[in-house]
Amino acid sequence: MSRATARRFLLTLVDLGYAARTGKRFALTARLLAVAGSRLGMGLLWHLANRICEP
Repeated sequence: MSRATARRFLLTLVDLGYAARTGKRFALTARLLAVAGSRLGMGLLWHLANRICEP
């Protein structure tokens, strides 16, 4: 994938709310993690990450 294609892909994710942009950096948002969690079927990895993230 070219750099331009990756950038367009990331900007689309930002527009949809699945990623956030700070300057030149991008980060995934909780919205994407919620979608990924449902796709994983609440597997072991999701349970471990959930325990770490809870206050």
